[in-house]
Amino acid sequence: METYTALMVDLEKSRQYSVSERKQIQDRLIQCIGFLNRLYKPAVVLDVEFSAGDEFQGLFRSPATAYLFYRSLDTLIAPVRTRAGIGTGEWTLRIPDGRSAEQDGTAYHLARHALEGTQDGAGQVCFLSGSDEDVFINEFLSIEQGMLGGLTDKQRLLLLLSEVMVPVLRENDMDIAVYPEIFGLVDNSQIVM
Repeated sequence: METYTALMVDLEKSRQYSVSERKQIQDRLIQCIGFLNRLYKPAVVLDVEFSAGDEFQGLFRSPATAYLFYRSLDTLIAPVRTRAGIGTGEWTLRIPDGRSAEQDGTAYHLARHALEGTQDGAGQVCFLSGSDEDVFINEFLSIEQGMLGGLTDKQRLLLLLSEVMVPVLRENDMDIAVYPEIFGLVDNSQIVM
């Protein structure tokens, strides 16, 4: 059985933003998601795209790359806050040339359940694979998210630049030719609210 990892992300408190703020956030998200889809293309099975309202999703070859994609996105769109559900399992309903939102399988079901868990107080990001290790992984993610909350904007950007270099060591996860574009995104990283 081959496993895949679905990533589902939702904006926190999106209805509290004004129309102009939502437009600015949407534009920034489209720009950053497009960049990250290109950067992580070797490990992205189905591009991360908007699926409904302010939610977006994609399918990855590994949970590590899905999480790194999310962490990179979260840093690039700060101070906007998101929640993420990551699910690892099967991809059983495959729609040829379809978007991630058109597919189905346990990876998607677990990602949806994980995303719902973040709304029930499970933290900013939740991971589910159906394994006994999920509890440990989610405790680690919760502690990590708490530590990230204490970083300054500059510290978060430096962390981002170092984290996106990790896949360089795993050449099947990232297209290194796309990497230099991150500096343009970092220079324009502040969303005015």
